[in-house]
Amino acid sequence: MLSAVKPGVIVRIDRALRHLVHALGASPVIGVLFRRGAEALRPLRRAIIGPRLDAEARRLAAMLAARRVSPADDRPLHVVLLCSNWGEAGSGIAIWTAVLAGALVRRGHRVVVIRAADDASDRFEAGVRVLAVQPARLRRWPGLPPLPPGCADWQRGVVETVLRLHEADPVDLVSGPIWLVEPLAVLRSGAVPVAVSLHTTRAMLLAVGGSRDRWTDEAVAAERMLLTDAPIVIANTVAAAADIAAASGVTIAAERLAVVPHGLADLAAGTIAAPREEATRLLFLGRLERRKGIDTLLDALPLLADLPGVAVDIAGAPQGSDPEPAFRARHGDAPWASRVRFLGAVGEAEKTALLAASDIVVLPARYESFGLVAVEAMMFGKPVISTQAGGIPEVVENGVTGLLVPPGEPEALAAAMRRLVTDAPLRERLGAAGRAGYLARFTDDAMAGTWVAAVRTALARRAAEASAQ
Repeated sequence: MLSAVKPGVIVRIDRALRHLVHALGASPVIGVLFRRGAEALRPLRRAIIGPRLDAEARRLAAMLAARRVSPADDRPLHVVLLCSNWGEAGSGIAIWTAVLAGALVRRGHRVVVIRAADDASDRFEAGVRVLAVQPARLRRWPGLPPLPPGCADWQRGVVETVLRLHEADPVDLVSGPIWLVEPLAVLRSGAVPVAVSLHTTRAMLLAVGGSRDRWTDEAVAAERMLLTDAPIVIANTVAAAADIAAASGVTIAAERLAVVPHGLADLAAGTIAAPREEATRLLFLGRLERRKGIDTLLDALPLLADLPGVAVDIAGAPQGSDPEPAFRARHGDAPWASRVRFLGAVGEAEKTALLAASDIVVLPARYESFGLVAVEAMMFGKPVISTQAGGIPEVVENGVTGLLVPPGEPEALAAAMRRLVTDAPLRERLGAAGRAGYLARFTDDAMAGTWVAAVRTALARRAAEASAQ
């Protein structure tokens, strides 16, 4: 009997049932019963309804894939950005997505952000449409490799949403981060052009000494699929693209790769300069972990003990064990150690105040694909001391906007800090060049402009290849 029902009707019925179960499940009185009932019926629903949902989605994807969309240079783009952890404080991917989305909207493009959530909300945030997508636990299409729990279900829910958006109003591009391989299911559906944005990957974390877990091998294999098959790969630096490709054991064809430096809105414009202090204030911003080089910084600080008037602010939450107790145990009686402050995690307002009050920003990372903290420092006209690792040299120009040293070498880091602490004119010169570099290359508008140009070029190439077939 069910086979006689049109697949589209099945889709609407199941969607209505899901919303009903979600609404009733929120009741504090009968919520537990409804949730348990829904779980018990899921295998039956998956066996009966799931294949029909998949058949309808597959048919719609095939129809939409045949529709040729080639945006003219002057037509606003319709873009979907995937960001499962949209709004999460401290997430580099969430921050990057929010900055890009906002800048694209201000340029006149239409942007939809898809996030993961238990609700099914649809709202606008500063002109950006934000859709919450729930896991599609009944579906088995598109086929996906083994992924961490919930990841595949959410991605199939994303496909359903993207197909619905694309059918009503053609979508030019879906872009998602390589972390958690978020755009993989959309890519497998074949319905709409896909871009993958490169951020730190599981393969890269392994390459720099990261730990393994149950899903490491599966995650690395899925990342390799995206790097191999995605028609557009967007990297923040040339070095990051090369390092990620090498760690994953793949080659990214030059015509598929676009380099788009990260950008940030100008928070320093119009701010009142912080009152000058007698102390020269150094600032570390970031998670307190080995990859960020916090251990290198703490080992370097005793080498500056003879310099009077040096203050150090360390802002960031520990990742794993907290380094402060060991630092205090080793140097607690030293007079200079009292000028080292561990501030913990800080909010945006406090971070802005710390940047404004600092004289030097220290980023001693062992690896950064880009180094967003360096851009924040340059925004505020602060010289940067960082390392020659990853994409950092493409952001901080050694001797022009900052000083670069080998990663993991406390002596070299201490020498660079000593040089800037004792040479105020050099600090001023590097800071001014950093501010100019930020305005020229690293604003949010500059990032959006470069991103749009790269996307239009890739879509035009894709349209030409399709026409030639």
